[in-house]
Parts: sequence; structure tokens; C-alpha cells
Amino acid sequence: MSATVKTLAALGITLVALLLYVAIFVFGLYFVFYAALGLTFVMLTVLVVLTAGSDLIRRSR
Repeated sequence: MSATVKTLAALGITLVALLLYVAIFVFGLYFVFYAALGLTFVMLTVLVVLTAGSDLIRRSR
């Protein structure tokens, strides 16, 4: 193997590793964003259900 081939291979591997890192980072950001969004939605739903439920219980008594 010549030096240029080795250099090109090293550059290619570095590029692929960087791309993978960026992809994982972006995916992680999206995941965190959607997880936070979902959590907020769930919290709001639980809050609404609890307030409505306690209101209904108070009315039925």
C-alpha cells in the first residue's frame, strides 16, 4: 500500500466517523426535543384530567 492510499483511507474513515458523530448528535437532539415535548404533553394531560376529575368528584358529592 502506498502512502497516498493510506492517507486517503485515514481521511475517509475520519470523515465517516465525523458524519456518524454528527448524525448521532442530531438524532439525540431530536430525540431529546420530542421526549421533552411528549413529557410536557403528558404532564398537561394529567393536569387537565386531575383538575377535571376532582371537579367532577366535588360535583357528584
